[in-house]
Amino acid sequence: ICFCHTLLFAQAKNLLKQLEDAHDDGNTKDLSDDLECISNELNQVKKKMDGKASSMTDATPLVEIRAAIQRLKKENKELDLRIGVLDHELTQAMMIEANPQERSPLNLDESEDEHSFDNE
Repeated sequence: ICFCHTLLFAQAKNLLKQLEDAHDDGNTKDLSDDLECISNELNQVKKKMDGKASSMTDATPLVEIRAAIQRLKKENKELDLRIGVLDHELTQAMMIEANPQERSPLNLDESEDEHSFDNE
């Protein structure tokens, strides 16, 4: 009985050795290489996703756009005021041209004051 068990143990040991050798021939190395490659790809995808997530939550461009809109609104108001002043000056000039009798030293002084406002 002992010899039988020893023989079975030896055969099982040989079979195990053959399986380990077959497994170690390159299969483990290939699988390790595949695992490393997939891990690298996973890390790259994680970095990409982190970058996209941080850029989506970054409010700096929105703040800059809002500031630009405020500047444009301010400029628009200033230009509207300037257009109003120029329209008034043009209307005054047309009225004076239509009625040359209304020219007086007082009106000329006012006209010069208006022109000095343009230069500021």
